Amino acid sequence: MTTSLRFSLQTPTWAGAAAMRTLLCAEQTEALDGLDVPLVQIIGTADPALSVRGARWVAEQVGGKLIEFDCGHYPMLEMADAFDEALLAAV
Repeated sequence: MTTSLRFSLQTPTWAGAAAMRTLLCAEQTEALDGLDVPLVQIIGTADPALSVRGARWVAEQVGGKLIEFDCGHYPMLEMADAFDEALLAAV
């Protein structure tokens, strides 16, 4: 089991629930208006926690770049070489 996955599984349920509640209920779209740096998102298309549709919408709103990998929530572990290459290309 990877360190990130182990760490995620050790998160107390109350903390995970609070984090998800914040993410799902907080209005954050107004922060996009003031964004003046290049945005690159890397997401797994099979991510059970993050919305690919939402990531596509954000990329459209700010003219950002979205890199999609055929993997789950941890592209940096599931497709490490491709992730590293994409990350290095972005910086």
